[in-house]
Amino acid sequence: MPTISLIAQVLFLVAALVISARATLRTGSILRGGLYLYGLTVFGVVLFSIILPGLLASHGVDRHEVVEAFPEAIGVLPVIFLSWIPSFAFAGLVGALRAGSIKV
Repeated sequence: MPTISLIAQVLFLVAALVISARATLRTGSILRGGLYLYGLTVFGVVLFSIILPGLLASHGVDRHEVVEAFPEAIGVLPVIFLSWIPSFAFAGLVGALRAGSIKV
């Protein structure tokens, strides 16, 4: 179960980064791309810390297995307040790469 949870979280993060990069490139707005990534980050943390563990625990999965597989819900508040920093940094990086300010 911990491996499946970790794979699901990584896939969600990669999908959020792709969606944010596409929004930044398509609209040319760093603000929009950053807000997409920030919103998806908050949604992912709530999903993987509160909703999925609660659903699994209510449907009879061993609580110790759920606790080992998913992150603690105590980290939700810092993510909500601080995840805008890397979100907008990533969107700014994608925007700078698009504009040609940064050469790869």
